[in-house]
Amino acid sequence: MINYEEWIPVTEKLPDTHKKCLVVSTRGGFNIAEYRGELEGSYKFNSTHHDVHPVAWMYLPEPYKEKL
Repeated sequence: MINYEEWIPVTEKLPDTHKKCLVVSTRGGFNIAEYRGELEGSYKFNSTHHDVHPVAWMYLPEPYKEKL
């Protein structure tokens, strides 16, 4: 089961490739970014218009679904 409430340091584990997640950057800001894999020895996370350099990440929760 995925824990949606726990920050995971990038030094311990990385998300699945091409999976969007919530990341916290070295400056303390938050972004939703997609993990693109390792490139030249560094972790490649891409937000909407720029690369981000996270220190930790967590999976996004499942989207809201209205109950019928």
